[in-house]
Amino acid sequence: KKDNFEKSNLILKNKKNIITAYNNNITISEIAKIYGVSVGCISNNLKIWKVRKKHGVKYLLRKMILEGV
Repeated sequence: KKDNFEKSNLILKNKKNIITAYNNNITISEIAKIYGVSVGCISNNLKIWKVRKKHGVKYLLRKMILEGV
């Protein structure tokens, strides 16, 4: 079993691949499985890296608030 240091190293080493996979519509749970980490681990890193999908409820709500709809 990987310790947290190994996991974060693995994630950082594969940052580009993870972002590319996510942008190519591979689910976070599939990405997590590939790297042997939790879904939370991947989604937290995507948040840290400011990687977001440009759709979904949160995106639309934020957009509506910013546009004053």
